[in-house]
Amino acid sequence: MEYLFVHFSADIQAHVLLDDTDIGLVNKTLRVSAGFHTITLKTDFTFYPCLHEILIDNTSYDCPLEITFLDKDPHSP
Repeated sequence: MEYLFVHFSADIQAHVLLDDTDIGLVNKTLRVSAGFHTITLKTDFTFYPCLHEILIDNTSYDCPLEITFLDKDPHSP
C-alpha cells in the first residue's frame, strides 16, 4: 500500500477522487494502491489544476506523496 496527502483549502470540505473513486477527504493521509493514477476533487468550489496524473510509489504513512490543489487559478487576475 502507498500513501497520499492532498492539500486543499482548510476552509473548504472536498473529497479526493482517485481514478473517479472517492477515497476520502482532503488534508488527511490516505491509503492508496501503487501505480499511475488520476487525482481530482469532488466539491462545489472551483479548484486548480483540474486534476493531477501521477505515479504513486515508494511512500509511507510518515512520508506520503503530497499534491496540492488551489482554490483559484493562479493565472487569473
